[in-house]
Amino acid sequence: APPKPLDILKSTQLKKALKTFDVFETKQELNHRMDILRKLNTLIKQWMKEVSISRNMSESVAENVGGKLYTFGSLKLGVHNKGADIDALCVAPRHIYR
Repeated sequence: APPKPLDILKSTQLKKALKTFDVFETKQELNHRMDILRKLNTLIKQWMKEVSISRNMSESVAENVGGKLYTFGSLKLGVHNKGADIDALCVAPRHIYR
């Protein structure tokens, strides 16, 4: 069911109240957060390739071993506040371990 007019009014009032506490990120801050995630993903891919090569895989195979960085929590839900941490999980192929 769509939101009722009262729901929309209350949501608008809540957003207005929260803005006075400076809890929302600016577009620049969100872009910075996304840049950090891209850099982290690049580092993870590089690390997986290096570990794969050290485990006697060819470079071409090591380039495509897979693995992925997943975000979760408040960032994934789009409800994080300014300065919140980034919940992330690295999933790697089974030949990569601690």
